[in-house]
Amino acid sequence: MSKLSKITLFSILLLLAIYISPCFAWIQQEVTGNWDYYSNTAWKTQQIDESWSTATLFYNQSVSNFTYWFFEHNVLDGYGHGWAVFDQDVEMNTRYIIYDVNKTKLIEVKFWFRGSKEFYVSEDRYVICEIRYEQISPSYWFELSYTSYRIDYVPCHARVWIYRDPSQTDYLNVKVRIYDNNWNLIKGKDLKYNIGSSWFSDIVLEQEIEKWGKGWVECSKTNESIITNELQSPSVVEAPTPPMTMIEAFAEFVRDQWNKIGEALPEPIKSFMANIGGIFGVAWQTVTFVFVVTSKFMPYIGIFYMIYLVIIVLRCFSETSISPLVEHLIVMYTLFAQIVQAVVGIVHAIWSFIKFW
Repeated sequence: MSKLSKITLFSILLLLAIYISPCFAWIQQEVTGNWDYYSNTAWKTQQIDESWSTATLFYNQSVSNFTYWFFEHNVLDGYGHGWAVFDQDVEMNTRYIIYDVNKTKLIEVKFWFRGSKEFYVSEDRYVICEIRYEQISPSYWFELSYTSYRIDYVPCHARVWIYRDPSQTDYLNVKVRIYDNNWNLIKGKDLKYNIGSSWFSDIVLEQEIEKWGKGWVECSKTNESIITNELQSPSVVEAPTPPMTMIEAFAEFVRDQWNKIGEALPEPIKSFMANIGGIFGVAWQTVTFVFVVTSKFMPYIGIFYMIYLVIIVLRCFSETSISPLVEHLIVMYTLFAQIVQAVVGIVHAIWSFIKFW
């Protein structure tokens, strides 16, 4: 074979290899705001402390015969100007989303960074990881699976595996592992969703980044791998499951009961329940926000109360009477009794609702 023939044959084989090899490329769909630099693998917002600002990035791509998606999400640094209650903090949501082209079912892994200063003094930085599964069409609130946990380490890293189960091909596995800055394993979560074999044929991957507030954030995505056609069995280190707080356990119980109620209902009532679920969802978010704000004030409430109690005792000495203290104790007892009565009423109403269904 002549030298020219060999070159020609090599060129043809190279072109064929390029043609038949899967090529995955993120397409930038949107960019707004001010960035020091940005891409789908590394991004850092400009430091803007004087005014409240926003910045967004949006990438997507389509994949056929999806089987596997792996990436590492790294929260490298960030700084908030002031207190979160007054929108003086800085926040960034990074969403990794996968759904089918018919938009029937969606899975999202989100990393929410917040950097702030408590009362503009002590620095508070953390990341919340959320894993969400949702049936988009038809949409029912009770067919939503939601998992969330907080990471009090910045910088921190996460490894995420999203892949088709090799033994139960109707299932999608989602595994997340959280590490500190030295790559020591902290937390982890394994989830599994029955979404049907046809879902994997044509899917869309999205990466959405949104920053708002005063300050700056720096993140990156590394070691990404997307595979089609070939089923994978990744080796994932087992992670300890952190104990749930009381409010997390209660939320999990309410969510499970609501899902069971929804699944047992006939189709006409499901739409009605979906609307109620939406209202309950808004109400729950409101309660959660109030709880978070209250917990921020809680250490200072005790100090203010002690100061108030000292003032009452001084009044007793000044008036040579214990009446101010007795009146205060009566008011506190009445308030406590009303709170207990309200809690008992709520629990009774929930139990009556469950027994009714």
